[in-house]
Amino acid sequence: MPDSKELKIDRFIGLSLSGGKNDKTSLCYLDYYRAPHKLFLKTVIDKIPERENESPDDILLEYLNKKDLNLRYIGVDVPITLPHCFLHPCKGVRQCDSATTQWHWKNYKKLKDKNKNHKLFTPYTERCVDSYVTYHLEEHFPISHALGSNSAPLAARAHFLKNRIKYEMIEVYPRLSFWRMGLKLKMNKNQLRFYKHSARGDQVREGFLRELINQNIIFIYDQDIQKLLSKMSTFDAFMSALTAFLYFKDQCEKPPKNFPASEGWIQFPQKEFSW
Repeated sequence: MPDSKELKIDRFIGLSLSGGKNDKTSLCYLDYYRAPHKLFLKTVIDKIPERENESPDDILLEYLNKKDLNLRYIGVDVPITLPHCFLHPCKGVRQCDSATTQWHWKNYKKLKDKNKNHKLFTPYTERCVDSYVTYHLEEHFPISHALGSNSAPLAARAHFLKNRIKYEMIEVYPRLSFWRMGLKLKMNKNQLRFYKHSARGDQVREGFLRELINQNIIFIYDQDIQKLLSKMSTFDAFMSALTAFLYFKDQCEKPPKNFPASEGWIQFPQKEFSW
């Protein structure tokens, strides 16, 4: 690839965040060369190193706050915004007059009409975007509530880190990005549904990478392909960086009409996007 000193480049970091006391966090760095209009996978970090008596958060912040004039966005695969009513001093779900809770009520009634067993929302664990992504796209994309039992520790860590990172972060849902990008690459829908499948997932994810390369969208060294396929977290970091690039190119879907302006949003490719 051309020397970055010779050409204008834009850099994007993908972060797949794990709990603060394990070593499953991964980072992926993508460079976009504007003149040849080509992406290049620069670095894959499949494990944040440990140092005695140092917090994993401090070590991670060293990576993410390193001075980089080319860095545009950091895409992260866990919630970076909290549910509105987690801190909102209302008197309860029925009494809350916030735009967020009113959106939840309207959405709940629509879903209840389709499924009488649909459960009432909990605005202190659930964001509007969590329900929107799960129920209102072309496929069912189940996503954990931002402060649900699986996501809450990660959301807490992401919130802590976000307030200490100098660069802008966006939230990504890798499974959804993979689906939309895979369709753009003309991959089979049934294949794309096996994104994290224990038996067939590796094959599908490798096919996705090969299509990106064959269609001249990105350059990836063979050893980095193996890194991306070796751990789910490295692949999710790659998807987060790739989504951050599309966000930079203004190719991500905007919130729907009447979506609360104060609510957090997940960035994912438009149905008809361009690389």
